[in-house]
Amino acid sequence: MNKDLIEKIINQKQFDEFDPLIVRAKQYCAKQCALYNNQVNTEGKYNIGLLNQLFNKIGHEPYIEPDFWCSLGFNISLGDEVFFNHDVIIRDFAPVTFGSQINIAPRVIFDTITHTVSAPHLTEAQAIRIEDGVWIGANSTITAGVTIGENSIIGAGSVVNTDVPPKSLFAGNPARFIKKLH
Repeated sequence: MNKDLIEKIINQKQFDEFDPLIVRAKQYCAKQCALYNNQVNTEGKYNIGLLNQLFNKIGHEPYIEPDFWCSLGFNISLGDEVFFNHDVIIRDFAPVTFGSQINIAPRVIFDTITHTVSAPHLTEAQAIRIEDGVWIGANSTITAGVTIGENSIIGAGSVVNTDVPPKSLFAGNPARFIKKLH
């Protein structure tokens, strides 16, 4: 996998997600994720070394339940004490950055991808940033370009398509401000 060439492709304004280099990178990533998930499911072995080979950065004491899946891996950075519950999906065609002391519930999706109407075969990607102390409820989706501010909570089943200020509770589809947290 040539990470530099892939980054050059996806850092363009628009790119083809089915470019042969990207397809090979996705296949490699899927293989690593499958190996990690299989070791956890069959042996109870949380082999963070496998994810270290994929991710840009992993902080102290990550805890990632199976079945974890990501697109490329090298665009993911984790701070300290990040917890992913079962079935977290990260489509990381742009950087996805997690701060420290973060809790992600089951079946949460982080999707950096957007598609244009004028060129539906082309893709754009925007970074996602999750700041320190965030909790995200089950079955939520965090969309491209979103930042969730520190110590915020996202209610279960939410679709977050706008930035969330620090110390805020957001919920719904689309997610809306519910109240300020102390």
